[in-house]
Amino acid sequence: MVVLAAVSIFALSGVASWPNFATSTESESQLFFDGYVQCQPAYIENGHHAARGFFVYRNGLAGDQWAFTPFGQSAEDGSILSASMRYWDTLNPWAPAVTFNYGFDWVLFGSGMWVNVSPGNQVEAVDERTE
Repeated sequence: MVVLAAVSIFALSGVASWPNFATSTESESQLFFDGYVQCQPAYIENGHHAARGFFVYRNGLAGDQWAFTPFGQSAEDGSILSASMRYWDTLNPWAPAVTFNYGFDWVLFGSGMWVNVSPGNQVEAVDERTE
C-alpha cells in the first residue's frame, strides 16, 4: 500500500520527526522548488526504522520527478542518508499547482528484516502522516 502526503507548494512543507524529514521550498522568483529528504536508519520512530526516504514533485515542467536516498545498511546504521533536487515549475498560469509528496520505506524494529527495494519498484510501506 502506498500512502503519500500530498501538499500544494507555496512555502516550506513536509516536516516529519527528527532525523527523518522532508522539505520543499519555492524560490522567491516562483520558477523552481528545492526539495530535500533525509533519514537515519538507526533512529526508531513509532517502532520502525526508516530504511530509505524519497519524494516526488508533480505538475511542473518535467512531469513526475522522483528522488531517493540510498538504503541504510542495517537497523544499526547511524548515518544520515539524504537526497535533494531542484524542480522547475511550468510558466503556464492555467497549469495545476506543483505538488510535493514524500515518504519513507519502514522496517519494523526488531524484525530482523531489512528492505531491499530498488528505485522504480513498488514501495510497500511509507509514512502515513499528512500535513
